[in-house]
Amino acid sequence: MRALKIRQAVALQAEEVYKEATEMAGEIRSAFQSQRDEGREGAGRGQLRQFEATICSSDTVGAILDFVKRQTARLKPWRESHLGEKFLDWVGKKLPAHMARIGERLRKQQAEPLTEEETLDVRLMVIQEFVRALVSHVEYLKVVEAGGPL
Repeated sequence: MRALKIRQAVALQAEEVYKEATEMAGEIRSAFQSQRDEGREGAGRGQLRQFEATICSSDTVGAILDFVKRQTARLKPWRESHLGEKFLDWVGKKLPAHMARIGERLRKQQAEPLTEEETLDVRLMVIQEFVRALVSHVEYLKVVEAGGPL
């Protein structure tokens, strides 16, 4: 039952996370629109999909932060779009506020405060929700801007 309450609190907070992700998607999309990697179309899309797959399969926030820093150092679109910088800024500044709101929701349900392990899991869940929404919205914007069918 406790896990369900935690998931519900995260799901409710995901609505706010979604709004922030779509805002960031609008800011970074141009760097991932027509990237070429060794003559192949879609390298930008591949980078975004790898980003999403890595984040959603990561077990720790530290692994996510290391991946983002590494990609930012290696890949031009990440630097041009400031994706790494913006993402790290979101994790450092906005994620704590989301965590606080999740804690408030649990308190309103008269649930015990999150344990240290639960806090780590919830941070990971919120980050994963953010990245799923970010990547999905960048891909959506690319289709809309290209005038393609929805």
